[in-house]
Amino acid sequence: MKILIPSASHIDNFTSNVAFTLRSMGHEVATGPKRSWSKLNRWIHRARLLKRDALTRVLGGSGQSDAPMYLKLARSFRPEMVLGLTNPLSDEVIDDFRKLGVRHVVAWWADAPGNMKRRGLFSDAWDVIYLKDPAAVASFRRCGLEAELLHEAHNPEWHTPTGDQFNENVAVVGNAYFYRQMLVSRLIRDGVGIDFYGTEPPTWSKPEILRVHSGRYVPGLEKSRVFHEGLAALNSMNLVERDSLNCRAFEIAGAAGLQLIENRPIIETCFDPGREVLVFDEYDELLDHIQRARRSPAEVKVIREAGRARALAHHTYRHRLETILSRFGVKPN
Repeated sequence: MKILIPSASHIDNFTSNVAFTLRSMGHEVATGPKRSWSKLNRWIHRARLLKRDALTRVLGGSGQSDAPMYLKLARSFRPEMVLGLTNPLSDEVIDDFRKLGVRHVVAWWADAPGNMKRRGLFSDAWDVIYLKDPAAVASFRRCGLEAELLHEAHNPEWHTPTGDQFNENVAVVGNAYFYRQMLVSRLIRDGVGIDFYGTEPPTWSKPEILRVHSGRYVPGLEKSRVFHEGLAALNSMNLVERDSLNCRAFEIAGAAGLQLIENRPIIETCFDPGREVLVFDEYDELLDHIQRARRSPAEVKVIREAGRARALAHHTYRHRLETILSRFGVKPN
């Protein structure tokens, strides 16, 4: 198929992983412009989002200032499908795509559904809407919308074991929101070494977080090395994540990291807790897992390898995209 993804691509983001996988499956893919994830570009991106949100509040409408660019791309590329990745296209834009001959318009929302702005994906203009939270799927279906559960995934080319475990620190990768800061702060206070990666934490962050944070965004194989070489990889989630999993749940497993993940029912549908990942409800459980990793590296290596085997067998982007495309009669090659 010819598939248009109307969003920008930068290294190891949702768009680049999906586009990479679709191309490896033999499909033609067009995306938005490629962007580097430099500090300057991150600030430019934030400024554009603030401007878009401000215009939307004042003038109404979808706030999709980049829609003309993607419609122009569709005129030349002539896609059969538009795949919106965490991108709430307006009904008007979807209608314009269909007028250009697009047969299928699909939404795959990989963020927490609670982060949708305004009406989000609540529209019957989509052929199907994929969400990662069962409760959100149920809410969409109550409205008569075609909604299905679809988790995030990992890319075996970029999220794979690399290097050897050489440190006794717990790896933390992601945004420094305050819940994560508090959890990491307690670990630091209890003598746990932390390697914290991601975009720079806010200036109001706790001093110990500013002290240990690398200030580095780590994508792809570099991120996999961090997961694989650390004593363990902590996976905490923002409070808006309800019964859903973030992409790191699958990326850590793909990289054969020892995943310490906060407990939630959805985990059991993707991994075997205790055998493929280590879950915790209480802080003391998290500390116990870290002490076990220090004390019994051979024992937890079995967990690392089992998590990776599960990720490869069930949780790659190819698995997810085959699910989407099969709905439209496209068979895997």
